Amino acid sequence: MKIGYTYCSAAALDENTTALMDAGCERVLHDSLGQGRVSLAAIRHLLRAGDTLVVPTVPQAADSVQALDALVRDISTMDADLTILADGWTPEALVHALAVLRSFPMPDGRPAGACDAAPIAARRRRRSSQTVPEDEVLRRLNAGDKVNAIARDFDVTWAAIDRVRKRHQST
Repeated sequence: MKIGYTYCSAAALDENTTALMDAGCERVLHDSLGQGRVSLAAIRHLLRAGDTLVVPTVPQAADSVQALDALVRDISTMDADLTILADGWTPEALVHALAVLRSFPMPDGRPAGACDAAPIAARRRRRSSQTVPEDEVLRRLNAGDKVNAIARDFDVTWAAIDRVRKRHQST
């Protein structure tokens, strides 16, 4: 069975769903931006041997290289397949690219091959109520950093970073 997954805004949902249905997906699940990837976690539990997870693009499959690596490993363990419609990624090319990335030493001193690809249940949730250094957040936003990257660095949700941005836009 082909199961489609999209992680997008409401405005792009119809376009992504149509692309997934045209690719032969029997079922399409989605998550809205900023709401987490709850449906993707459910799909990971639904996949069986011989099933295929179909996503429109690599960024819709995962937020980071580590998360993508965990997804690919989970799918391989289940003897299922992953198809990415755009960007020209074949499952073999994706596995090879991730293997190459794992071969590089990690900047924080972890050994090569170590990553944050913990099972979903073991991952720690980011905090939305934690205070963030507003000056640093504003500096990085003005420098063009993405909200998700800043949130990941401060271990908070993107909504916490967005609140800082909105608070300072109104002043």
